[in-house]
Amino acid sequence: MRGSRSIQNSRKPCLLKHCNQQNICGGYGCDVYLEAAGNPASVIQGIQMTKKGGRFVEFGVFKDKTELDWSLIGDTKELEIFGGHLGGDDGYQKAIKWLESGLIPVEQIVTDEIALKDFRRGVDVADKGSHGQASSIKVVLTP
Repeated sequence: MRGSRSIQNSRKPCLLKHCNQQNICGGYGCDVYLEAAGNPASVIQGIQMTKKGGRFVEFGVFKDKTELDWSLIGDTKELEIFGGHLGGDDGYQKAIKWLESGLIPVEQIVTDEIALKDFRRGVDVADKGSHGQASSIKVVLTP
């Protein structure tokens, strides 16, 4: 089977315990853990949750350093670690050209426009959606 069978919210308390109780990972841990939040706690959780021989992929950008037990990665779990940047070598230039040409339907991506003076509401909408549901794709703050 290809693709993801389960996607979990890393903010959920005791996520590892939850996944084991629900038998989401078959009791072994996840095959692939994709970290994109740039949160040290998510990295540590991801390393703990990834099964032996699994793959940990890092896309997040970090403000602070992350410390973890490297013997868990190499000696205990024998993990594959991959890192990447979503922009690639020329990703931003391509994205700008696609936006300028109309190839990307911006009107379908930008779901909410909020005045900059209402910044706090903009953050809430990005987090919870404009109707209290996670339905916002892109929130733009306008001057």
